[in-house]
Parts: sequence; C-alpha cells; structure tokens
Amino acid sequence: MRRFTLSLVIILATLVLVLLPFRKSSAHQLELRAYFPNAAGLNTGASVRVDGVNVGRVSGVRVHPESGERPIEVLMAITTPYDLSLPDDSLVSLAAQGVLGPTVVDLTRDMPTVHESRTTPFL
Repeated sequence: MRRFTLSLVIILATLVLVLLPFRKSSAHQLELRAYFPNAAGLNTGASVRVDGVNVGRVSGVRVHPESGERPIEVLMAITTPYDLSLPDDSLVSLAAQGVLGPTVVDLTRDMPTVHESRTTPFL
C-alpha cells in the first residue's frame, strides 16, 4: 500500500510539473499603435497609463517618414489582470511626469457611456 501511495504521489507531481507551463494566463494583453508628429523624450520602456493608472509599457518608438504629418509610431504593450476595453473615441497623448520626469503615454477614455470597444489596434 505504501508503494502504491508513493507511486501515485510521484505520478501526480510529474503531471503538475508537465502541465503547469501550459496553463492559460489570466492576464489580458493588448498591443496598440499610435502616431505622433513628435515624440521628444519618449523612450522604449516608458509607462503607459489609462485614465491615470499604469497598465503597460512602450515597446517601441519608430520613425516612418512615409506617414506624412505623423511620422513617429509608438508601439505599446498593455497587460492587466482584467479585460480592458478602449472606446473608439479614446484620446492618446504624451505627458511629462513632473517638470524633469520621464515622458509617458496617457490614454483617456472620455465617454464612459460608449460600450463599443476598439476592434483595431490603431489609435
């Protein structure tokens, strides 16, 4: 009986160790792009805030001269433990944290009554 119990514990422990990496994460992820005429002071790794709450990081800042008036592309990665939807009329802006602080990306959801969420990753 002791040998059976030990074998059962080893099999269960092996199953847990094998299946644990395949478990679905409960985090919700969102990739966004925004285009600006100027992104002075914005760096990869800068904070992304939605309505003043830090929810992600800037994953890239690129120049696209063919984009015309807004040649700077900012890539953002947002990860939250809850489902975050951004209405189509959300505003995106760059702001400095304090007088000498780093530049961050601010997303503002102006109209909370809008229930339609963004289906494209572009702002």
